[in-house]
Amino acid sequence: MMGECKWLLLFEEFGLPVGLLPLVDVIEVGFVRNTGYMWIVQKKKVEHSIKLISYDTQIIGFVDKKRIKKLKGIKAKNISNIKH
Repeated sequence: MMGECKWLLLFEEFGLPVGLLPLVDVIEVGFVRNTGYMWIVQKKKVEHSIKLISYDTQIIGFVDKKRIKKLKGIKAKNISNIKH
């Protein structure tokens, strides 16, 4: 619960939507204000089959006002081969 509060506060401070990263059981959040580098660690990988996106146990990137750069730990599956 403590980790979830920290990343929510970080996102709020930088004007990022809270639902941007639907994380579960966050155990660690870190942020280096000088560089904008942030990391979030959760207990287990989260996969959303409807959205075809998975969130690894560790997510890292650089936070700035209303944007995240060089985000790692999130994968989107290619849906171009799915026929309608």
